[in-house]
Amino acid sequence: MPRLNAQDKLALSLTSAGSQRNLAGALGISPRALGRYLKGERSIPGYLLDSINQTFRIHRTIAKQQAAVLGAPYDPKAPVYITRPLIQIEQRGYKNVNGKAVPFKRKVKVPGQRLIVQSIDYVRPAVREQIAKGILQSPAVGGVTARTSGPAALAIRSRVSGFEKFAQQLRDRALRPDSEVKSYTERSGKLDAFDAPGTARDMELKLERMAYAQMKVDSLVFTLPRQPDETKPRKRGRKARR
Repeated sequence: MPRLNAQDKLALSLTSAGSQRNLAGALGISPRALGRYLKGERSIPGYLLDSINQTFRIHRTIAKQQAAVLGAPYDPKAPVYITRPLIQIEQRGYKNVNGKAVPFKRKVKVPGQRLIVQSIDYVRPAVREQIAKGILQSPAVGGVTARTSGPAALAIRSRVSGFEKFAQQLRDRALRPDSEVKSYTERSGKLDAFDAPGTARDMELKLERMAYAQMKVDSLVFTLPRQPDETKPRKRGRKARR
């Protein structure tokens, strides 16, 4: 993997900053200027390099600590901030009531089966491949997919996950061809840790096809073993988005 440059450090720091506005605030520049640096539309001035390096060091520390908390892989060559959304499961057991064992069941939230790296819109393909390879080295990670966004017509043409639903919505005129939609690429899976580099490359090839169709990459989603008693979390009175 090529050495990280200032633009790479900005793109990786964005995964922990949460938004361009937050990252721009940490650097003392405007979000608009940051956007131009991330896109490569404007060269990064020398006076910003110290601030970028300091921000990147903080990001790297946060990413390493987060990985330790989650029990997730950490790759110093391409450090990213990983999240692991909570899921709701049904817990069953027995409790002592007046000397008798009484069965009970309750809903509890536990870490889910997905590791997600968000805000990777501006990460270069070579660095993105290193991110995937590093996380896929873990024997607990079985595969990777990517969330993409783009016009509905392009999502259908690219045959990404959800294209049948989008096609029906277009026919019903619930969507327009240029409506922005979010979808997933086909999953790239591995059999063992030795498959990690090939699986990461396979994912990158899928993303190259998305790029030709002008689909943007929003996040990488790594899959862990699914828990058998998992149920979708629910909010009171309505279903929660996962």
